[in-house]
Amino acid sequence: MALFPPNTPLDRNKAWSCLTANLLVLPGLGSLLAKRKIGWFQIILAVLGAILTILGMITVALHWVATQQLPMGSGYYVWLTLGVLLFGAAWFWALITSLLILRQTKQPPIYSSSARR
Repeated sequence: MALFPPNTPLDRNKAWSCLTANLLVLPGLGSLLAKRKIGWFQIILAVLGAILTILGMITVALHWVATQQLPMGSGYYVWLTLGVLLFGAAWFWALITSLLILRQTKQPPIYSSSARR
């Protein structure tokens, strides 16, 4: 069972749900919910960035435990930095995709106070 059934256009609330999923849960998840295949690439980039960040943190932590000081060479921070940059790129890409999804949805009707009378 799909969260958003196929062949139904996204309304404004569903688009906001996609944006929330993209930015707060996992970059690319909201894109997939909005039926954008580009979400798979965003997820792969985000997961790869998270894995590299964790590996970089483990490398720094192991050096710190062994020597009781933080590593001074930049070689220890390459994977950490690359991971953060990849995850940040996936997040920013998901943000742009989410804004485009919001832009493509129908605007809700605006009611003025005089129209309700």
